[in-house]
Amino acid sequence: MTNKPKSKQSQPVDSDALITYYAIVSIWVKNNVALVIGATVGVIALIAIGIFMYTTSLANERAAEELLGFAEIKFSAGEYEAALFGDDQTFTAGFADIIATYPRTKAANMARYYAAVSEFNLDNYESALLYIRDFNPPAGIMGVGPITLHGSILMSLERYSDAVPVFKKAAEWDENSSTTPFNLLMAAESALLAGNHGQAETFVSQIVTRYENSPAATRAHKLRGKLATMGS
Repeated sequence: MTNKPKSKQSQPVDSDALITYYAIVSIWVKNNVALVIGATVGVIALIAIGIFMYTTSLANERAAEELLGFAEIKFSAGEYEAALFGDDQTFTAGFADIIATYPRTKAANMARYYAAVSEFNLDNYESALLYIRDFNPPAGIMGVGPITLHGSILMSLERYSDAVPVFKKAAEWDENSSTTPFNLLMAAESALLAGNHGQAETFVSQIVTRYENSPAATRAHKLRGKLATMGS
């Protein structure tokens, strides 16, 4: 007759250790009531602040977007002064008001670009420069135009040396066969006006080598001939 293996008896849980642990914690809490309450209040306050900031941010964004819509109507109509500073008759705010009141919103960032274009069209180049400097361009092809505008404003102010890296940035922002050679050409012309013929030749070479079939290539060849006569 085979002997059956004895079943293993379950080990009793050491409840004394748990009781001791909870006793220690209980004593510590009682001795540090102020600290515990302060920490709890602090956490609750942080959560409340976070919720408040989030809801405030959403409210500000909606309000700024609504105001931006009114200003865009004036902008599209070519009424740049009204687009910038609002219209008292219709009680609408302008881009400047949106930027001042809701500076951290996406709508305010867009307002900076519109304001720069408006000031540029009004020949207020210094003001246009201030707005475009603070504008955060989006990634991809949509960001190229604002950067090109930045370079154009600098050229209008005859700050040709400063315009060169801006046009270079626009050329590299989203490389394609359209905006890239155009901005390289603008960089070359800016460098030429700044008296940096070697830099101008570098940009021209990039155009005729990489973008021979682009509209900018024709102008680049002419610029190369001009640089040759000037002794680049």
